[in-house]
Amino acid sequence: MLQNDQFEEAFPALKQLADAGHPGSQYMICNFYDQGLVVKANQKIAFKYCEAAAAQEHPMAIAHLGTKYFFGSGGLQDRDKGMQLIHQAAELNDTGAIMSLSNLYATGEGVTRDTDKAFNLAIKAANLGSPAGAFGVGNFYLLGLEPGVNPDSPINVGEAMRWLHKSAGMGFIPAFATLGHAYTDPQLGVGDYEEAYFWLSLAHKYGIEDITNLKYDIELKLSKARRNHVNRRIAEWRPSEPSVF
Repeated sequence: MLQNDQFEEAFPALKQLADAGHPGSQYMICNFYDQGLVVKANQKIAFKYCEAAAAQEHPMAIAHLGTKYFFGSGGLQDRDKGMQLIHQAAELNDTGAIMSLSNLYATGEGVTRDTDKAFNLAIKAANLGSPAGAFGVGNFYLLGLEPGVNPDSPINVGEAMRWLHKSAGMGFIPAFATLGHAYTDPQLGVGDYEEAYFWLSLAHKYGIEDITNLKYDIELKLSKARRNHVNRRIAEWRPSEPSVF
């Protein structure tokens, strides 16, 4: 993955490859113009490169083009075409597309709401190694929305925490905050201030600001020795590689 200081150096070579028809480079140049990296943001040019990569069946480009059409990014909105492209990318096992579909079915945006279908898509993405997929599955369990569950049944906290830990272990930052909250929620029955402080501290370290007050409250509940122990864990923590399970 490119670091910020490498974007400018990489752009000319990537553009040359993209203009020569290399789909992976076309997709990357699309993102440069989408996000205004090195070059001035230009949705029209981004769309051109994304469309060229998608025409060569680059799964991530197909998914990206689908979301552009679905949400009208760049001024062109065609939800039917967007859904067709997102489905096409999902069939090619692009986990971003699979999770886009999961989120759409979970919210009912542009489709009939179907939480069972949303859950199964998240499971598929997770089993392909997606941290976002594992996070989605964990949240379905946390909300009691997994298939076949009785509305009056207790939350399957064990499964929720297992999937959230899987996601967090792969470095998915939203999972850090969700775990931090879970370890402070008395209704879940997994209270652990040390674990809460660990995950909230990681979330804060990686830019999540709205947990600052909760992190401070938990910090006050720990002895200096326990805080130091957690801080050592944070300093040593590294994400694992995505894996299938």
